[in-house]
Amino acid sequence: MPRRGSKGAGILILYLLAGIIIGSLFGNILASYFKHEIFTKTVEIGTIGKPATLDLGILRLTFGLTFVINIGTVIGILLGIIFYKRW
Repeated sequence: MPRRGSKGAGILILYLLAGIIIGSLFGNILASYFKHEIFTKTVEIGTIGKPATLDLGILRLTFGLTFVINIGTVIGILLGIIFYKRW
């Protein structure tokens, strides 16, 4: 039986995803208004450039995933964690 008042990992993931999406949007808006480096700097993590391809003859699989992180994304993640802890 689950404990009363406990929150699952699904709720945390939901808060984090919402924080990432809203924070990225907010970061892009800030970058368009302010030209300071902290707002315009982004970091890309993942398959930058060409995605990895696995060719099996009759089947070709292409794998690619890139995360683009800016200051808004970091703020969104932190706000998602804070909202998870508070509510």
